[in-house]
Amino acid sequence: MIDADELDRIKQEIRNLGGISDGPVSMPRYQRARKKIVWVLREPHESDPQKTWDLSDFLANPFVYPRWHCTYGLIAKVSYALLLDPPASELPVLTARNAVDSLKDVAVINVKKTGGMAQCNWKKLKAGASQFREILKRQIEALSPDIIITGGTAEFLTGVPVGSKTKTIPIYHPSQTRLEHASIYKRIYEAITA
Repeated sequence: MIDADELDRIKQEIRNLGGISDGPVSMPRYQRARKKIVWVLREPHESDPQKTWDLSDFLANPFVYPRWHCTYGLIAKVSYALLLDPPASELPVLTARNAVDSLKDVAVINVKKTGGMAQCNWKKLKAGASQFREILKRQIEALSPDIIITGGTAEFLTGVPVGSKTKTIPIYHPSQTRLEHASIYKRIYEAITA
């Protein structure tokens, strides 16, 4: 069961620690979604260590950042296809802009809650993930996901308790450019329908 009050407390705790809060883009839509999908990414892109904001607010209207689709385009398209009833067996042909509304039905969280750059500094990522590990555990428990998709973060979920029916699917970070979106979706689809 989703614990919206706990998620609100966690967001405030992250902000109090100087971090960038995250979670469901729209709590009412996440609660109503047919499948509870949580994307677990590395860290928010933010060069100013003093700046705090909410990733959920950004994802509700990502067009303010011209390169939003580099990471969140794949998330939008895959989420759209998985939330169809039944889930699409192939990734529908649509633009990230056309699929962006589906972001409001999912949660996107980071293992490191403070900003990083486009190129990941693994030493800082591991330290930040360690700092926020207990918060990450509480977030996942409060989100009660059916599906967790890890974008290059599977190693950080080792030992994080998830529900017995939750499917955890490791993929490369969504901004990678070597694999086509259709092949990434196929891997996710096969994992959830197996």
